[in-house]
Amino acid sequence: MRALLCLAAALLCGACNERPLSPMAVAARRGDAARIAELARGGVSPDAPSGVNDWTPLMHAIHANMSKSVEALLAVGADPNLACCRGLSPLILAAGYGQESNLRALLAKGASPMHRGEDGRNALDVAIMGLSDHPGAPMGACHADAARMLLASEPRLRETPRPKRVAEALRGCPQIQKLLAAP
Repeated sequence: MRALLCLAAALLCGACNERPLSPMAVAARRGDAARIAELARGGVSPDAPSGVNDWTPLMHAIHANMSKSVEALLAVGADPNLACCRGLSPLILAAGYGQESNLRALLAKGASPMHRGEDGRNALDVAIMGLSDHPGAPMGACHADAARMLLASEPRLRETPRPKRVAEALRGCPQIQKLLAAP
């Protein structure tokens, strides 16, 4: 079983990391805001990566769609721009899942919509495409509300060049095409 987890991690993030989830990540995935605050008061970093994918607790909270955890982590000083494997940021993750409340919280704390992962995609690109590893956000999910929020926070996103596969996915997103064309 351990070998299969390692192989999955290697395919997702390019490395084998057998580290278990930290207590902060567990609290984040469970939506336990009180435990997050307690751990932070005890000196536990809200940014320490853990798990097979080496995500920060903030990313674990986003993956589990735990908005209360996202807010609690940001309140105790989690870095909204701290990226992990291949440049994946919390904002990119939330945009790909179409999580507007988490996007709003991240943007309010200074998350950068202009950040690009190593694959060249930014949060808007991933809002257009969705993320394939999440049941609620399959490839081609076309999260128009997330795109609207990102464009409102950073109008320069309209001008960013997009990787070819994002441009192809955009053809299937008429709502986002209209947003990009708007002044």
